[in-house]
Amino acid sequence: MLLLAAGLTLLVKYWPLGWWYSFSQHAAQAKSATIYYAVLFTIVLILLNVFVFAWFIPSFQISIIFGLLFLLSSILQVACTLLPEKGRTIKIHRQLAGASALLLLPCLGLMYANGTDIGVRAVMLAGAITMIVSMLLLVLDKQKRVPFALQLLYYVGFFGPLLFVSFKI
Repeated sequence: MLLLAAGLTLLVKYWPLGWWYSFSQHAAQAKSATIYYAVLFTIVLILLNVFVFAWFIPSFQISIIFGLLFLLSSILQVACTLLPEKGRTIKIHRQLAGASALLLLPCLGLMYANGTDIGVRAVMLAGAITMIVSMLLLVLDKQKRVPFALQLLYYVGFFGPLLFVSFKI
């Protein structure tokens, strides 16, 4: 998570557009930014999938369906990083990113269903609400903006509960 946070911070710093633009729009400015963005997500998502399959699922005895949904979400996320959010690829990029984001909701639901502790369930519910509100704000924005702050909120909605559960052990 720290690698992703640092990598996205560098993306916004070295290829700035403003906070009303998505991370992928920052990355779409230059070929070097697009390559950087794709490599960043590929590395981070490989590491996250190793964590999920090698430790998280076995440690918490979560359904393998969680892993498959997470893996599919990761594949779609990497695919959308390879298609810059500009020109002819905007629509497909957004469809891939949206599908990737939607797949994380049932993952959170599976973590919720697996939790027996009321505190864990409350964190899962708060994360799901955060994710849903973030997605609704993106969908309902008539100007079709995708501020990276809203993307960060979405990521916190999923990865916050994941980290909470991981450190609770």
